[in-house]
Amino acid sequence: MARMDRNGSDTVTLEIGPFLGQNTAVQFSQIGINQSPRMLNLLPGLVGALRHRPGTKLVTQTPRVGGLKRIFPYRKAGALSLVASGGTTLYKFDSVGLDWDAQTMTDALLTDNINAVQYRDDNANEVLVIADGGNLKAYDGTAVENIAPAADDTSPLPKNALSDINTNNPAVGVTIHNNRLVIWPNQKDIIFHSKPGFYDYFPQTSYQRFVRDNDYIQTCISFGSSLLVFLRHSIGALFGDGYSETPEATDWSQDFLDTTEGCVNPRSVQIVVFPNGQEEVFYQTDRGVSSVQNIDTKSLDNSTRFATRSVTESKIDWNALGVTNTEWASAVSYFTEGKYWLIYTKGGQYNGLVYDTDTGEWFPINNILATDFY
Repeated sequence: MARMDRNGSDTVTLEIGPFLGQNTAVQFSQIGINQSPRMLNLLPGLVGALRHRPGTKLVTQTPRVGGLKRIFPYRKAGALSLVASGGTTLYKFDSVGLDWDAQTMTDALLTDNINAVQYRDDNANEVLVIADGGNLKAYDGTAVENIAPAADDTSPLPKNALSDINTNNPAVGVTIHNNRLVIWPNQKDIIFHSKPGFYDYFPQTSYQRFVRDNDYIQTCISFGSSLLVFLRHSIGALFGDGYSETPEATDWSQDFLDTTEGCVNPRSVQIVVFPNGQEEVFYQTDRGVSSVQNIDTKSLDNSTRFATRSVTESKIDWNALGVTNTEWASAVSYFTEGKYWLIYTKGGQYNGLVYDTDTGEWFPINNILATDFY
């Protein structure tokens, strides 16, 4: 830099040291890791200021050989405990010994990649219902065993189809909707739901198929008064409550959302609550993350209408992110404190994206070594 003195004296030259240039990045994926190592540990606070991300705490004394795959909360008689699957066994966390205790496996798990929900039936039985691709199972706080099908109701009520389901359509997924269990088999388009208030009775007539272009179900979630059925290339919705005295097909109605952005990863599906109370269901697609939202049409009628929107379009540079389809489809997710967490591995290293409902923006994060959340 130079200037000329007012009196016309010689030019004064000032030398400036090396300048790294202006950072013109407009997306986080354009910033190298070495440029912002501390920023990777920060997230926006409630009033806009940056704060450190939630930390982690080691709770077990020694790692379990073989590791754990899925973790679930289980409440019985008001006491909350944690259970996790590993190999063909279910483990319960010992909060005193800080270790995982193997539970009695009257019937072993077919896989540790299970799906499970808590359920309290009409007889006050509090169990964890487990879908593992074989017979539907239940954990009562002590042991895991196959669910024995209940005796058939008196005619003309539909017979119990649980035995047939276990044989021909073994469940890999389970959720709760309208006080009943909903289960579905692997890569098929059919769901089955139980008799309200019972986990051991699945009436023969209580099922629906979502037939579209040879599609198959990834997962289901109760959203408002409806059941959203996420398929690989589409999304279905089930309406109605099925509470007629004698179950009939007309108890329910179903339809598909007007989208071809299906769900690539069942473990990405989470209900996300925004600061204004609005709820949306986030899910991974082949092209990013989208959401299902309820459209308010009460000025016209009381029917439920759903729409989808992308929450990553124009916000994330996927080429720069560099994740493969397999890595993307293997992510795990969680929603807490106004933030949707999506953790994945890239080249064997754990990375993540966090969506902040206060700002509507995504932020990068790493070193969250998570294969499951609860």
